[in-house]
Amino acid sequence: MSELMDIILHRRAIRRFEPKQIEETALQQILQAGLYAPSAGGRQSVLFAVCQDKEVNERLERIKLANSNPKMATATNYVSKEQPSIADNPNLKNAFYDAPTVITMFAPKNFLFSVEDCAVAAENMMLVADSIGIGSCYIGAGWTTFADPYGQEILKRWNIRTDYYAVMQLLLGYPLETDNHPTAKPRKTGRIIRVQESLIMTQSQRRIYLIKELLSERISYESMTIPQDIDDQKQLLRSLMNIRMPQKATKEFLAIQNEYLQEELFQKGITRLSSLKSLQDRIYLWQGDITTLACDAIVNAANSGMTGCYQPCHNCIDNCIHTFAGIQLRLKCADIMERQGFPEPTGTAKITPAYNLLCKYVLHTVGPIVSGKVTKEDCDLLRSCYLSCLELAAQSGITSVAFCCISTGVFHFPNDKAAEIAISTVKDYISKNNNGLEVIFNVFKDEDYKIYQKLLR
Repeated sequence: MSELMDIILHRRAIRRFEPKQIEETALQQILQAGLYAPSAGGRQSVLFAVCQDKEVNERLERIKLANSNPKMATATNYVSKEQPSIADNPNLKNAFYDAPTVITMFAPKNFLFSVEDCAVAAENMMLVADSIGIGSCYIGAGWTTFADPYGQEILKRWNIRTDYYAVMQLLLGYPLETDNHPTAKPRKTGRIIRVQESLIMTQSQRRIYLIKELLSERISYESMTIPQDIDDQKQLLRSLMNIRMPQKATKEFLAIQNEYLQEELFQKGITRLSSLKSLQDRIYLWQGDITTLACDAIVNAANSGMTGCYQPCHNCIDNCIHTFAGIQLRLKCADIMERQGFPEPTGTAKITPAYNLLCKYVLHTVGPIVSGKVTKEDCDLLRSCYLSCLELAAQSGITSVAFCCISTGVFHFPNDKAAEIAISTVKDYISKNNNGLEVIFNVFKDEDYKIYQKLLR
């Protein structure tokens, strides 16, 4: 067995420490392990705040404890009997377990893999710590440590960037000399699944399965044959999804649909907010397919029925979003509208999960339909669409939202006037609300890109 494997099998979480501080040379080795941990995209964005000030650590751990609500252990479900946690022993009043060294890992708020990057760094550091005789333990929900005025003051003292947050803490110290090294819990069996290649459906097999299942839902489709051409199959599947009324589906159907749609989106290419450059404070402009944008929320230009576009393969954004989110979105919207009991008013907004899209949420808003000359009411209603979405996003804890060109296209709002209203509304909101909400103006046509680019210079 390799030396590294020996360390992996030996390492255990330590929560009982000697009061003496760890040596500086040991700390530097541990920190180097964290700095050299793999990071998503090679960003190396994790910050390591090392605190060895006993008074500061004691105050921070009291804040942490006050904001912790661990599910208490039972006789059969516990963290550790030899190195008890605050979940194991309610008499423990020290969330950092009197560790002499506490490393808080900070990472960007709006980066998809911040938690993962911190976890990998923590694991690297714990393995090195174990190899040189230092005990370690990491604790999650690091942001709760700074959830009061003193914690906020500490963040300022440490010069932590406002777009970063505390992900977790790593506790370090020499294990209590009177303790025996903790024994490992027996490993649970049945956790390794060997997947046979032949059991994994291909994208083509998923598509055929979904088409067959949707065709079987209506007797009138019995004589319909599935085309051989891939593009024709994709068009047929999308058409069947577009015209399907809101109704439940089997778990098997949803699982295969989800795999199919996620693979389709992956093949189209993913654009992340972190790759975009802001044109103004918290404002971005991006041209592309909004369904491939990875941010917190995207805005759907909906109709008053709110259940999507039923015209097969229509190129409106409502159709695109419902298609790639999956049939769950239409059912969710229908449930909202049934409880509401009346059509969605123009200028308001609703929020739903995004299901298979790359974002987390979809904000649905109904824009004004222009007939003839644009009126003041049309402008006010369009402005209300943007403001309603911004306010709903903030209320829902959303940190980034992408707007499509609401009411342009088939709703006939002039593109240049619509862009002026969109930008002025967003800029006014940002100037009055220091909540960190970032806004992406998403355009699809070259014409709209030129309009927005000119207005945002």
